[in-house]
Amino acid sequence: MIHHRRRVLLIQVWIGYLCFLAASSFIGFLYFFLKDSRLRVDNGKKSTELLVDCGLMFISLLSIVASVLLYLNWQEQLQYFLN
Repeated sequence: MIHHRRRVLLIQVWIGYLCFLAASSFIGFLYFFLKDSRLRVDNGKKSTELLVDCGLMFISLLSIVASVLLYLNWQEQLQYFLN
């Protein structure tokens, strides 16, 4: 019974961690994107930090997808751990 609760808690912790990672990387993406957009408008330069923006957005989307898949599949994983 203790292992059952521990497995459920572990899955919930991973879901929470992935959601936190998604939210923080999305906020970072928005911050850098707005900052870079303002720099382009003010200075007329092309931003080389677009890779950072795309990387943060990719991490955000990947974390969201992973947390949703983990949430949808957590009951099956729980049965796997119990057997």
